[in-house]
Amino acid sequence: MLPLLIGLTASLGAFRLMQISKVKQAAAAAFRRNETLRRMTVATWDSDGISIQPAASICERILWAELRPLKENDRVILFQQKTGLIHAVPKRALPDKAALAALRNLARAGSAVLGSKR
Repeated sequence: MLPLLIGLTASLGAFRLMQISKVKQAAAAAFRRNETLRRMTVATWDSDGISIQPAASICERILWAELRPLKENDRVILFQQKTGLIHAVPKRALPDKAALAALRNLARAGSAVLGSKR
């Protein structure tokens, strides 16, 4: 019985890893196919919020209080609006660690205000 449970657990684990890999591959393929996603985007921020402007598009101004708590990994910072829209800023685009820390602090302070209003 134990070998059967071990085999089933291993099979389910392998299946889950394959699913995760397929999602990552699909996201990468969509990025390669969609030229709009690869255009330069300019992001600027101040004490009130962040402005994101894709090339040849309208600038979007998002107040810190309109964002959900900041999420990030080792490569990008994700800004998610209450509406569900997500904006990713690559960390490599920031000039240094001090700029990254300043951006984090502003975003976290703004989302904390949102959390206290709920």
